[in-house]
Amino acid sequence: MQHDCVQPLNYCAHAIEDLKSWSAQLRYTAPQTAHVMLRVIELLRTSVKFILPNQCNLVARRPPEFE
Repeated sequence: MQHDCVQPLNYCAHAIEDLKSWSAQLRYTAPQTAHVMLRVIELLRTSVKFILPNQCNLVARRPPEFE
């Protein structure tokens, strides 16, 4: 899909929901794993979010003179 509008997507929100659910399920059978998931949730909540432009390259291609 090509368009000029940037669509802000927040994948962290969905990840947090899933991790909370899994953490609750693992609370008694794998308490350390559940604790780690809660820590990851906290890191996701406090992380810096940014929006990339559509069809953005994170790494610039090598200039032709270097090939």
